[in-house]
Amino acid sequence: MASSVILTPSNQRLSRQPVSWLILSTCTVWFIYRIMISLGASIASTFQSFHVIEQNIPLWPPTLPLSTWFYRIFVAPWWRWDTTWYEIIILRGYHPEEGTVQFHPLFPGLSALFNGILHDPLLSMVLVSSTAGLLMVWAYIALGALDLGTDNRTSITTLIILLSFPASYILFVPYSESLFLLLAILAFYFSRRKKWWASGVCGALAVLTRQQGLFLVIPILVDCWEDKGKNLKQTLAAWREWSSVLLIPLALVLWSSYRGLILNDFHPNTSSVHSFIYSVIISPGANVVVPQQSFLWPWQSLAIAIQKAISAPDIDMIVNLTLAALFLLLLVMAWKNLRLSYRLYSLAIVMVSLSYYTGPIHPYMGLPRHLLLAFPVFIGLVERLQQPWQRLLYTCVGTTLIIFLTWLHVLGIWVP
Repeated sequence: MASSVILTPSNQRLSRQPVSWLILSTCTVWFIYRIMISLGASIASTFQSFHVIEQNIPLWPPTLPLSTWFYRIFVAPWWRWDTTWYEIIILRGYHPEEGTVQFHPLFPGLSALFNGILHDPLLSMVLVSSTAGLLMVWAYIALGALDLGTDNRTSITTLIILLSFPASYILFVPYSESLFLLLAILAFYFSRRKKWWASGVCGALAVLTRQQGLFLVIPILVDCWEDKGKNLKQTLAAWREWSSVLLIPLALVLWSSYRGLILNDFHPNTSSVHSFIYSVIISPGANVVVPQQSFLWPWQSLAIAIQKAISAPDIDMIVNLTLAALFLLLLVMAWKNLRLSYRLYSLAIVMVSLSYYTGPIHPYMGLPRHLLLAFPVFIGLVERLQQPWQRLLYTCVGTTLIIFLTWLHVLGIWVP
């Protein structure tokens, strides 16, 4: 064990007394952030409108029908950035020449199911991401209880620390992050509970949501190894358990097969690491969405980004590097309180996030939300923020930055 914070038996569950308090508190926290971010987005949208409803319906006073006015507040402001790419997938399906194949299918697929009923792709995405987000916070609390105990107040503190990280605003945006984190957290949880195949299924679904799901192979194998007393021979003998991780790469194989057989978008190129990644794992058409992108060594990408911030600073570069530095600081603070599986997974996410180079103008597009996927950091952070003033400071600064990032996102002056 990395620290005394992880002494809770692995079969410990959330306390049942009082469950009603925990349910109410969890939902209240989630809805507070939901309302805060939505109102911030709707106010920002009065200065920069993209959706037709934003342009035609004022934020105040309320107008009839109220359903349209609520849509203007809670839905329309999110019609920006990647949401428009997801909308294309929902309405027209995948077309390699449009660059949409780089977006894995589970999130737009679920949204398309809702759209079949609602006939509104944006609203469908909001419902899918919001539902996934609410389920995600419950899964996160359940996982945190295995490490931190079942005290209800600690559970709520764990949740607030996650949601107060500035990039966590993306969990309330109709993007795939909330769905991915739900599945990734469940993969961790079931692995900790020794339900290996349930963990593998969740990991496979995570791969169908985002490419980073591949890294869930790491914690499942590590947990299996630790369950066998860190004995390699015994671990190999338990192949019926650890073979569940094969579902994760299998999911990528199935998606790649669909790309190849149906979309004619799978043409493996092994001439370089870059060519392999974009031909096999992402999509050759990804440059339609981001014209210049590649994977470099993390120190190379970071050096380019820092040089850009010094020579030609802009809001995008300053925000991304500042939040990256903050996240790395939190990782260092949480490190000794993280299990081995948490450490290795978080390191993998951090390394690949820092390696993703998106061109000379905006070298680190999406860096903060990519780092957010290393969610175990926030579980380990709970024990480091013990004093009330520390937690209050973290929450106040974090929520202030959340509103700031929401405004930048909606105004279109920062690439999330």
